[in-house]
Amino acid sequence: MSCDLTFKDGEKNDFAVFQIWGKSGPNKYLIDQVRGRMGFNEQLAVFKNLVAKWPNLHSKLVED
Repeated sequence: MSCDLTFKDGEKNDFAVFQIWGKSGPNKYLIDQVRGRMGFNEQLAVFKNLVAKWPNLHSKLVED
């Protein structure tokens, strides 16, 4: 799981992006993505929902 978060939810702010990646041999695949302008509470809810949806995640990376 890779997350690029903004912690702001205005129309002119950057998007928050959550991505779930998988790999098979040398190939990597984007298998799920959530993208939108959202505040901290909504981003936290999306994070928790994706962790529950993909219980076998190997890593959770969050850009600071």
